Amino acid sequence: MCGVVLAVIGAATPAFADAPGKLRLDALIQEGDLILEEAVRLDPETDQVLDEGERLDAVEKSFRTNSAALDDAIKKHNAAMTALDQEAKEIRTRCPYESEDVTLVDACNTSARSLALAAELQAKEGDRLEEWQQSLNQQITRQNAARTQWTTRKQESDARVALNRGDLKEWLTRVDAFVASDAFKGFAKQAKNPTECGTERISDLTTLPPVTALRRAQTCLKTLKARN
Repeated sequence: MCGVVLAVIGAATPAFADAPGKLRLDALIQEGDLILEEAVRLDPETDQVLDEGERLDAVEKSFRTNSAALDDAIKKHNAAMTALDQEAKEIRTRCPYESEDVTLVDACNTSARSLALAAELQAKEGDRLEEWQQSLNQQITRQNAARTQWTTRKQESDARVALNRGDLKEWLTRVDAFVASDAFKGFAKQAKNPTECGTERISDLTTLPPVTALRRAQTCLKTLKARN
């Protein structure tokens, strides 16, 4: 009976000889699926954050244009007010408080009415510019708050992406080590050397975009599992 038992054990040994390799293969596949799932989930989030950033950039660009236009309008308004002050001084200089010269009085009154009308228009322009400035300042305050919130979201998103990419890079390093192992070679031979695991497919994983490399490696690993 002892001889039979030994014979059975001896026969069973080859069947379990590659168990560590299969466990390693399964572990890589499972972890790769999790990393890929997270990467796929992060892609839309990253795109959304980038799109929002571009929208904020566009808004801020329009604010700079608007602010420049406001500054220009204020300068013109101030110049006009300075000209009106100068004109008022000239009127006071050439127009006495009282005069018997009817022509002079008429001319002075005409100049005074014209000056008053211009001053009224500039006063209205000043009010308009003040409202414009207040509105722009309020928009900029809201924009700054939105930019601060976006910066926080981007930092958090970048951290998640960096963590995922770090996990992916570490996973690819272990895949490279597995590909160089005897266990991989045995699986590939048993699977009749599938094209999915050809040298041209998996020898340059580190030079590919991370997610592309992961997908390519997973295709190879899953093909080996299916055929072994």
